Amino acid sequence: MSLGDGSGPSTPSPHWGTVGRRPPTCEGCPAHPTSLGWVPPTGPPTATLALVGQGPGREEAYESRPFVGVSGRLLDRWLSRAGIDRDTIHITNTVWCHLPGNRPPTPAEQTHCWDRHVGPTLHSLPHLRVVVPVGIEAQRLLLWG
Repeated sequence: MSLGDGSGPSTPSPHWGTVGRRPPTCEGCPAHPTSLGWVPPTGPPTATLALVGQGPGREEAYESRPFVGVSGRLLDRWLSRAGIDRDTIHITNTVWCHLPGNRPPTPAEQTHCWDRHVGPTLHSLPHLRVVVPVGIEAQRLLLWG
């Protein structure tokens, strides 16, 4: 079983790759004591487009990769129809951890993760031009903050 070191974005790995491991910056997050593993973003540093979803589900936590479950298959169809190669875009979530019962993240959890993970990661992409919120939780955070 590959567990990763929990220090930041990594190559996706199967078999609950990050369960029980989290970056040190997760300390103090309201979700930290109960989260079920974290899912780092995917995409190249040259991405001009980023998609931000609500949070990883069970399948995403298992594969340590965002948007691989039912929503990921739908996303892949949309991207294909739009002529967009998934490997050329940055994909992340408002929170990086899988929450118990697949519940929506709280505003406090989103703020913690945004300030320590999502925001700095997006700001580190020098060619990023468009950020698309996918789903109501991402819209609330990005559009109505």
